[in-house]
Amino acid sequence: MDLDWGQAVLNQQSYQATRKRPATGGTNARPTKAPKKKPIASECNAGKPLQDSNVLLCGSACTGLGTEHWSIPEAAPFKILKFLFRCEKDDHARQFLNDNVKVEKTFVDVQREFAKEAPYVDIFTAGFPCQSFSVAGHKQGTKCKKYGKIIGGIIEYIKRRQPRIIILENVKGLLMQHPRTLKNIISTIEAVVDKDTALKCYEVHWSIINSREIGLVPQQRDRIYIVAIKLAGRASTTFAWPRPVVPADLSDIYDEPDKAPVSYSRYPMRGLSAPTSRNNINDAIAKVRLVAQREGKPAEALKAVVDIGSSRLNLGIGCSPCLTASRCSARAFVNLQTAEKLTATEMMRLQGFTTEDISAMKISLSNSRMAKMVGNAFTKSVLARIIRAALKSE
Repeated sequence: MDLDWGQAVLNQQSYQATRKRPATGGTNARPTKAPKKKPIASECNAGKPLQDSNVLLCGSACTGLGTEHWSIPEAAPFKILKFLFRCEKDDHARQFLNDNVKVEKTFVDVQREFAKEAPYVDIFTAGFPCQSFSVAGHKQGTKCKKYGKIIGGIIEYIKRRQPRIIILENVKGLLMQHPRTLKNIISTIEAVVDKDTALKCYEVHWSIINSREIGLVPQQRDRIYIVAIKLAGRASTTFAWPRPVVPADLSDIYDEPDKAPVSYSRYPMRGLSAPTSRNNINDAIAKVRLVAQREGKPAEALKAVVDIGSSRLNLGIGCSPCLTASRCSARAFVNLQTAEKLTATEMMRLQGFTTEDISAMKISLSNSRMAKMVGNAFTKSVLARIIRAALKSE
């Protein structure tokens, strides 16, 4: 059942962490005192607003592309940022992260070493795996053996370290197909007791956020965001979700924005041998022509992106459909005007990364592997705006 989303995992971890270890050195051996750990300043000053602190400690789980390394500086440009840890299982993602961002500690297993050993941070982010909650993952939810229980390790960390700001992200399917799991995640965080005040620890907010409406990017991307803010003895916070904004023009994400459109009457189908791809192109052109006729414009003038790998028409006019790991990896998104597949850099811009961000990156992975990580990532601009709102509420 969804209600058992990871409690068994948490109970087992709690038991293993608290059971006594046998003494060594014989029955008369004197117990040795553990050395005193030097407290972290931010951890000691639980009641101090983060707005008043010059240093922010940051960490993430299910790190993937590591979007928070670009989002947090944008959200808090005048703070000194210290990224203490990340937790990422994928070898290729760790390779990209090692090449581009520095942290003090890298964990691999969310449910074991990370949950027990990761230190306190002020801002904690986790885009826990969405495969088990998505259509692509057959909507298995927490029953999925590979991905379903990872949230348990994340919750265990939250209980143990109690970060000041928590931001979790997942697909809309978490709400649509697994509402009890979502409710359980939220209620479990809300039930955490503050170790310093013995009062309720977190105020929790959740919402479905569309990257096109909130993130300034021309991508239709609905994601569930869960934001938990430590009350630190307060009755409530002033957190408010970012307001909608006008997105960038679709041409702004293209590598060659001024490239001339092809003729829809003689559309080039080179490289599109699969019937599904060709059918999607033909259906997309027919749809664009209908919209153009209503608006009194030439069909070729409408900017559009189509997912040629979809089982049914998935078209964005003036925007891109939602990027996913599998579709990005297969380079299934096509600029309908130019008949060219989107590049990895164009996909990164759809996720809010600037040309300057991309130019500064060291990318040694293949386009396919890089694109897959982009499809799984937070939208950079959305995450930055949510973090800024959370810091403001502090």
